[in-house]
Amino acid sequence: MTGLRMGINRASEICETSFFLLQYTRSKKYKASSFAQSFGLITLSFVALMLIPDKGWSQQRGPSALSQQGGQSGAHRLYVRVKENPVSPAIPAAPTIEPTSPLGQALASCDKDTAVQETFALPGLKGEVTLDRCYKGHDHLICVFGALISEAKSLTDSYTQIVDAKYPDFNSVENICQIKTDTLASHMAGAEDFTKRFAVLKSKYESASKCATNVKQAFRDVVLSDMTQPPEILKSMTESIEGDVTRVSDVENQTVDLAAKVEAAKKAMKTLEKIHHAMCVKDKATVIGRAGNSEPVGH
Repeated sequence: MTGLRMGINRASEICETSFFLLQYTRSKKYKASSFAQSFGLITLSFVALMLIPDKGWSQQRGPSALSQQGGQSGAHRLYVRVKENPVSPAIPAAPTIEPTSPLGQALASCDKDTAVQETFALPGLKGEVTLDRCYKGHDHLICVFGALISEAKSLTDSYTQIVDAKYPDFNSVENICQIKTDTLASHMAGAEDFTKRFAVLKSKYESASKCATNVKQAFRDVVLSDMTQPPEILKSMTESIEGDVTRVSDVENQTVDLAAKVEAAKKAMKTLEKIHHAMCVKDKATVIGRAGNSEPVGH
């Protein structure tokens, strides 16, 4: 209410000043330009009053953010807001590849066998077409894709048993209590390990595939004017890169499907662990290992 009253008072001041200026112009008997002059004076008075800071209003409202920034420019206030509340979130860093892991060792071997060459270039219409610097030759690309395929197959071989246990499908306390706690703990740890390894595999696959795609697109600008059958050569080059990408993509898609199933199993195992702790009898002599050995009742 205080802010509203102050706003009304300021409006009243503007109106009184405007009325005074209007009477003044009429008293001077400006005829032809009286309206224009009056309008101009009213406008100037309005601007002048608006520029005068109303200390009483800001003091009554207290040390708010608006009163504290009264002496700052609009651009500065906008800069402060953008700095304090950035629009774009920070881009997460790519997962780190452990040098001692099978994938890390395989990729290191690919880099070791790569010939030392900074860039690759092919003839173009207006000079050479430089390929993406990520590309270190076809041998290196094939080696990297081979390492990714081996890692994907290793994940499948090592963690499929977690999916085969069909943890999300358990439907009774009796079935849940037949799970060995050691087996459940082992599978939960395995699921966490799978998630970390899959994140590294996915990141490296995306970067390698993007590099291959950039190289393939660069072939469009290549001009083989010294050859008698340039279209056939360029088509063969493109198909070769596409074949490499397709081969690793097929295996990657299978691993993505496995990752979704492992994630579902991981969530189910966390729930089963709680139920097991709350409902199962620890010293029951008939407890047997069930996870990974047989399907739940009803399946």
